Amino acid sequence: MKNHTLNPTPTTIEDLQKECDWLKKQNAELTAKLKWYEEQFRLSQQRRFGSSSERTNADQLELFNEAEVEADPTVEEPTLETITYRRSKKRGHRETLLENLPVETIEYRLPSEEQVCSCCGGSLHEMSTEIRQELKINGRSQSGQACPLRLLLPPL
Repeated sequence: MKNHTLNPTPTTIEDLQKECDWLKKQNAELTAKLKWYEEQFRLSQQRRFGSSSERTNADQLELFNEAEVEADPTVEEPTLETITYRRSKKRGHRETLLENLPVETIEYRLPSEEQVCSCCGGSLHEMSTEIRQELKINGRSQSGQACPLRLLLPPL
């Protein structure tokens, strides 16, 4: 395909006919080139993602279609029933059961001589409190609350 400059204003019918023929030829060449590129792309995709040299016998695939072959297409499909029910368990019921039990609070604190950073020697301070509820059963019910303290290193 050679470069062809279009006349800005073709003056005669022959010039218009030549230009039309040239455009048709260029269109055909570009269409052929596009088809060639599409085929190359398809072939590269086939090589990359297509099946390898391991071939599967078509009869082997029919082994898994036994249910479809044996099924009777005239039999009507069974209808599916949707089962709905109400949940009988109430939410938030645990709190009302445990509110009358005695509560024991246990705090774990370090002695003041141990509240020193081993790296820099700075004093430690309380960072957060963690509350854990557990139910102790030894003859009668009790509700216990443990509050271990987390200590935070001072900023450097």
